Amino acid sequence: MYLAICVGGNFSGPGYKGTQEPTSDQIRSMKLFWMKAKELWGLKNNQVFGHYNFGKPACPGYTLMKLIDGINADRDWTGGEFNFGTIDGRQKALQKLGYLKLDEEGALVGSWDLTCKGALVAFQRKAGLLADGVWGKKTEAAIEAALVKV
Repeated sequence: MYLAICVGGNFSGPGYKGTQEPTSDQIRSMKLFWMKAKELWGLKNNQVFGHYNFGKPACPGYTLMKLIDGINADRDWTGGEFNFGTIDGRQKALQKLGYLKLDEEGALVGSWDLTCKGALVAFQRKAGLLADGVWGKKTEAAIEAALVKV
């Protein structure tokens, strides 16, 4: 079972240049709705998805993607070696899987740059996923499964 909420607008996202940003009322409404949904139905923060999680990388736009990713970053990450809610955790996972190399000093990149996105695309291709460079739910599940095998 799921509930879909649409925020109307022409928002910029990966591969698409929109002409609008969500209004402060739209953002506030989405935050309030999510808090109420958790209260009413006992939902958890890692149970909110954007259209980009299902193969539409430009949707719902950068601003709402940040809101969704911010909600999901508040997930319970304890017990795992990698904190996928951080850039460092994502880089460490891709490095352990052999897709991301350390810099000259043996350190991780520190920001999610084109090298990281390229490493993620390479992983997605090898895993048979949509190779869009978006760290979504399907990609994360595939990375978790691959890490178990390493």
